[in-house]
Amino acid sequence: MPRLIDLAQPRRLALSSPRRRLIIAPISERAWFECYYDKIFAILRCGPRAEVCTDVESAAINLLKEVAISSEGYPHLFGTADWLQKIPIRDMSTYGNALLEVFENRESPEAAAVGLDPACAVRMEALWGSMSSEAMCRHRHLVHQFERPSKQQRNDFRNASTRVRRTAGVTRRGPAVFLAPEQSITAPALAALYDELILRVDGYAVNGEPLTDDREKIAANMDTFHKVKATRWLFSRVMSEAKGWRAA
Repeated sequence: MPRLIDLAQPRRLALSSPRRRLIIAPISERAWFECYYDKIFAILRCGPRAEVCTDVESAAINLLKEVAISSEGYPHLFGTADWLQKIPIRDMSTYGNALLEVFENRESPEAAAVGLDPACAVRMEALWGSMSSEAMCRHRHLVHQFERPSKQQRNDFRNASTRVRRTAGVTRRGPAVFLAPEQSITAPALAALYDELILRVDGYAVNGEPLTDDREKIAANMDTFHKVKATRWLFSRVMSEAKGWRAA
């Protein structure tokens, strides 16, 4: 039986070399929204060669600073009050990248449960570290089974995906427009749609008990980043089927 992701337990983010670890608490929905999604920004640099640069890495580090509990492998930081601020930025960047390693798994053999719509089964893989293991594990058998979105829910997704926030500003390279990327604007809407549509999941647990088809328990405990990713992939598929719509 594949190892389950326990959503209620602390996580261990690991560096393979040197052997360093960052221990983080389960990340609440509030923390994901306020410390990650709300901190993502893109800079549209104006001028003859316009370019857009999206800063996800800084947002991930900002989130880690909110949820970090302790560290391992940094003996010089033991007992210091500002231990988190003294972890090298390159290590924090690596931990942040590990936190965001969630992908759609189109090669997974998992099938929808009997009687459910296989077109609305989203298969994912994610890197996740538990306190019972020194190394992080790649979970390749994560399944989110949804009911098919209604016309109103498809409209809600479309409306959320077309909102843009812009703020004029200046960078060291000249005038710029600061944009709130589509992913930061749609995240709350996608999380809400997840709670409305989810039927069952596989590959997850809460305090050792597998999550399956308890919709309220899934909505209350599922990691928000996984909610947003799974719902985005669901609507990308459903909207493409409907009118050739393709989610970004």
